[in-house]
Amino acid sequence: MRRKQVKKRRPRPGARPATSEGSESTSGPSDGEGWGAGILGDDDEVGFGTAPPSRPEKKESPPKEEPRAKPVESKKPKRDESDADAKPASRAPRGRSRSSAPSSDRAPRSSSDSRSSRPDSRPSKSDSTRQPRERSRKTEDREPSTREPRTRSAPPRKPSRKPEAPRNTGTDLPDETLRDMYRCMVKIRVVDERMLKLQRQGRISFYGSATGQEAAVVGSAFAVSDEDWIVPALREGGTMLVRDWPLENYVAQCFGTAGDVTKGRQMPSHYADKAVRVVSWSSCIGNQLPHATGMAWAAKILGDKTVILSYMGDGATSEGDFHTALNFAGVAGAPVVFFCQNNQWAISMPWKAQTASETIAIKAEAYGFPGVRVDGNNILEVYNATHAAVNRAREGKGPTLIEALTYRMGAHSTSDDPTKYRDEAEVESWKKKDPIRRFRNVLMDKNLWSRDEEYELIGKVENELITAIKKVETQPRPSLASMFEDVYATQLPHLKEQAQMFMGLPLSGGSEVPRRRRRRRSPAKKEGEQGKADQPSEENRSSQSRAQDSSERTGDRPPARRKRRGGRDRRGSRP
Repeated sequence: MRRKQVKKRRPRPGARPATSEGSESTSGPSDGEGWGAGILGDDDEVGFGTAPPSRPEKKESPPKEEPRAKPVESKKPKRDESDADAKPASRAPRGRSRSSAPSSDRAPRSSSDSRSSRPDSRPSKSDSTRQPRERSRKTEDREPSTREPRTRSAPPRKPSRKPEAPRNTGTDLPDETLRDMYRCMVKIRVVDERMLKLQRQGRISFYGSATGQEAAVVGSAFAVSDEDWIVPALREGGTMLVRDWPLENYVAQCFGTAGDVTKGRQMPSHYADKAVRVVSWSSCIGNQLPHATGMAWAAKILGDKTVILSYMGDGATSEGDFHTALNFAGVAGAPVVFFCQNNQWAISMPWKAQTASETIAIKAEAYGFPGVRVDGNNILEVYNATHAAVNRAREGKGPTLIEALTYRMGAHSTSDDPTKYRDEAEVESWKKKDPIRRFRNVLMDKNLWSRDEEYELIGKVENELITAIKKVETQPRPSLASMFEDVYATQLPHLKEQAQMFMGLPLSGGSEVPRRRRRRRSPAKKEGEQGKADQPSEENRSSQSRAQDSSERTGDRPPARRKRRGGRDRRGSRP
């Protein structure tokens, strides 16, 4: 048995490998055949694989005779070449076209016979007159499948879940406006750096800078008119500088002196002044948003064309006031623009840990108005998106939510240490996207800015700031009487009574509260009252006699120590 198996496995001398006639050899295509000639038929216009670049192009002309492998001799008797039904005995490769019009004097074949007797070579010469017509019919049958991807209309696109703001190259803004925008950005950066130093020196108590977010602040502030109201958050004090608020007022608010417009009633960096239409905000996160919605709804009721621009951070989107404000604004169609500065961190909490939403802007869809996400470090893109949203609100089309992607380069405030929760490599990567540097390069490319102008601007802002600091530090503190002012238009009786606790405090209008006068008593009356006080009353006599009787019974022993629960006295020892 073993010898027979070995003989079967051993190849016979001179034997050829068992390959079918007309199939491709493992050594590659034969001479005269292009790449893929044994795999794809000549009628195939679209290949089943990627052919090398040297593959010849297919033409629509009738096929010509090509030298092919020698077919196996058929056992059936050979027919004359003039017979139109002559069939080659060898089997053609896959994909080769086959004549679909049988001869009239040939018997019909069965399905098994038709599968087993496919032609292996080209049709005969006698069949060439019919070949072009059959080929064109075959080509027409194949056209829908081969050309359909080219002519088929594209399906309707679904609305993007990441709406993008249209790009703005700044060509529609005057050159001087672009220069003013850059000046404001540099001014905010210089002021922030100096105020941080003052806080470290103990001259002010608190400060929150906007370093790295100047493009979002300035670009959005330039997009609204001077008649529109701004409801800021912590880092939008620069919007007041955009509206030419005096730098002395800015510094006085941080120091809390008598020169402060808000009379020292707020924390530093909580600016407000109705002269530039900027509302004060509270350190509670997000509670300014319902106020902005109420202001916008009032403007709509009054028929005013005023638009409210309300700022927030990414941390405010986790508060209930955010959803309350957006829901009411969407229902009422209030002319308000919600501007979210997504600076990646809400103190030590990354924004990805606050929400499962893909973006913050997408949250607006739940409340029935659009949300836009922009590059917060591109001031022109921020301006364009905010300007479009403000115009939309002014036309009565409702609110808009803008998400500006930016980064907080410094600490959350002077009470924060960001090195405890974020990587320094992350900060370095965002420094390369500095908004001031990006916008300066744009202006220099347009020959609108130079290095000399840069140095001149920084020196001018620093000198103005130093002068303001020196003047503010000489101002007195606000008077205590200011606590009772600016609450009502006229002083009410209960405020006057409260002011009487502070003797001689001046009230509004220059009036003073009269001092409380004590009644003077005569010496005789005073001595009589003193004598009555020295004589014990009946109650005092009875209590004194009871105490004396008790001490006589106990033999003047000291009173026992009072025990606590559990049988222990005050010293912790058991009796």
